[in-house]
Amino acid sequence: MSTEPDKVYILSHGSALGSQFVGARRGAKKVYEQGLPKWKGGTMQKYSPDELADLLEGEGLPTDFKDLRVFSCGSGLVLQGTVVAFAQGLAQALRGLQYNNIKVTGCLGAVKASYASRQVPDSMGKYTDEKHKGVIIDGEIFPASTQKVVF
Repeated sequence: MSTEPDKVYILSHGSALGSQFVGARRGAKKVYEQGLPKWKGGTMQKYSPDELADLLEGEGLPTDFKDLRVFSCGSGLVLQGTVVAFAQGLAQALRGLQYNNIKVTGCLGAVKASYASRQVPDSMGKYTDEKHKGVIIDGEIFPASTQKVVF
């Protein structure tokens, strides 16, 4: 039996500089314009921190749950003109729903979950693209565990 605490990861699109929503286009099709991939069409499905908290509650997340991680670009950054990061707003919304012990983790830059397309700097030692998630800051990729904030 594992003594490791349970974790839930929310994987979604955000914005590298911070965002008040996470989400993605459902049903979008990948097209190429001037040789570059773009997503066209589909219906945008996005969530504010309050909406995502309500969804998690509705899906049965136990109120004694403790470790929620938002693996979305900029989820730990405060978007200019706002007062809280997405992950912080989600933590506040969940606490308002009686998730009193919840800790919500957000990322401090653009995230990279696709191991095959990442380049890892030599200075990272044992950090390898086959074994780690990454966060990109100023064009350099770092282990996600070093570029996060917990609310």
